[in-house]
Amino acid sequence: MTRLFVLGNGFDRAHCLNTDYSDFKKFVCEKEAGGGVYTVINNAEQNYINCGNSSKEWKNFEELLGGIKLACYSSEEIRALNESLEAGIDPEKFIKSEEFDQISKMNSLILVRINELFNEWIDTIDPKKGIINKCLDINENDKFLNFNYTTTLEELYGVDKKKINYLHRKDSNREGYRYIFGLEEYEERKAKRDLYSVFNQANRYLIKPVACLIQNGEVDYPNDKIEEIYFWGFSLSKVDMPYIERIFKCHKSTIKTVKLCKYQYESEDEYVKFEKFIKQSGLDIELGYFDDNT
Repeated sequence: MTRLFVLGNGFDRAHCLNTDYSDFKKFVCEKEAGGGVYTVINNAEQNYINCGNSSKEWKNFEELLGGIKLACYSSEEIRALNESLEAGIDPEKFIKSEEFDQISKMNSLILVRINELFNEWIDTIDPKKGIINKCLDINENDKFLNFNYTTTLEELYGVDKKKINYLHRKDSNREGYRYIFGLEEYEERKAKRDLYSVFNQANRYLIKPVACLIQNGEVDYPNDKIEEIYFWGFSLSKVDMPYIERIFKCHKSTIKTVKLCKYQYESEDEYVKFEKFIKQSGLDIELGYFDDNT
């Protein structure tokens, strides 16, 4: 029997690691001295909140970026941002004409810079400083699908790296690790060329290649009989749903148990979302929970 643990950011947070979106934003503020890309993100976040949304979770980051409206910035703000990015854009022309190529170029540089800052931030997180969760009882047959970018399982629990599928953290001969940090790509977004769109030629830096990873067998476990699946701190965001759908489809005949960590299970919204997803996937299984209290 094989148990599969699907780990999200809540897993690292449960181990007292500072991996929240707010921690990343703080890092950006410090690196950018409160200006530059930090100002853009902060303004976009305020636009997002003003529309009645919450910006506290990573799963909302995609929509939050959609709140960037550079054409509404003053020439002074564009000039300051231009200097921090070394963009070579004429602030006066940018504001007066609102030309798409100017905005597109600036957006490209912003997205590239966000990606760079994200990678720098991940490298500052030390899993060894986390607190071991005594409830995590690991056996030799367990497998782990890790959506995080940290090595918490290896550093705190001594789990063999071969048993961990770091879906968005890949080995790179040239750079050590390549982090797949990003968003979801819709067909309609590819064709969208309106003035405020932040998804342009730079989207390759931020969009998760979900379909490609699935096609390459990244979430296939052909040699394992998966009977139990445990979700720990995994938000089941829309962009990541296809991975789980693939697993459910491939192991539909063997899966007997699906459990959610108690913290999420006791949240009505989380419970309903997972229960609905399980039923839609064709699994006739009642959602259970496991204790994730230290």
